[in-house]
Amino acid sequence: YEDESLAYWSRAMLVQSLAETGKKKRVRTLCSDSEFLDQLIEDMRERIGRKNECVLWCQTAFHVSSLLKIAGVSDDRFLLMQGNGAFIQGDYPKAMKLLAEYLETEPSDREEALYLLGVLYDWKGERARAVRCFEQLLTLARENSSELYEARAIHGLIWNDHFNDPDAALLFLQDAANGCEQEQESMIGSMLKARVYQSVGRLEDAYEIYLQVVADGMDFVGAYDVISQRSTMMLVELLVCLYDLYRYEEAIEIGVKMYEKLSGSGTIAECYVLSWIALNALKLGRISYAKDCLNSAEALIQ
Repeated sequence: YEDESLAYWSRAMLVQSLAETGKKKRVRTLCSDSEFLDQLIEDMRERIGRKNECVLWCQTAFHVSSLLKIAGVSDDRFLLMQGNGAFIQGDYPKAMKLLAEYLETEPSDREEALYLLGVLYDWKGERARAVRCFEQLLTLARENSSELYEARAIHGLIWNDHFNDPDAALLFLQDAANGCEQEQESMIGSMLKARVYQSVGRLEDAYEIYLQVVADGMDFVGAYDVISQRSTMMLVELLVCLYDLYRYEEAIEIGVKMYEKLSGSGTIAECYVLSWIALNALKLGRISYAKDCLNSAEALIQ
């Protein structure tokens, strides 16, 4: 296992094999190798958000945590990875439990867990708890000079309507954009700007911003990683915007394109997209089509 050329999947299979055999001497040897554990974490961070590999890496994170307990070694990073994996797989109660457990250990790296918990509380409709997570994240990110997590915290606060003043929200968005140049976070910032415009009735301005996101390909829609799932939820607001602009046909057209990418994912976004397609279809008198969409959406939440 010390072979530097060992492939990532071989490392995962090695962990699974040890978990099945439970040979304590070999378990202790593996779990005392910090370089091997660091490489596993790197593998997980890179690959756990990939559709065809998520289950493998979630299982690997679970197995490593079990092996660490056998060896009497403490490494809570794998608990964080389990929480991340549960989130990606749509098991939100499990994800919240694991992330809360991780934060209770008072780890040095808290940003990712606070971010994920904030998003989960938001999706559950518990906005006050989501805001508390993002406020803690903002303070922590500024203490650690983490521009990425500062941007994510600001984005989370704005999405949860923490800033009642739209002008203040736009200023915070500009600060986040100036500090973080990561492409996907910049796109999220743009969609949040559109949402702020929606909130004050500037629907055409909001529509133009959303339209640019659609023109760029919507590659994130249907992707498994957390940031892509969050971006997809934000893009659903375009369907709301088009509904308010009475552009029902265009809303259905874009909604169908999104649904084609989301179909079978079982995500909240898939449910929302179907619901907004149905609402726009109702306005056009397409009752049967709307009913089919709503039935499909209802099946997802059952």
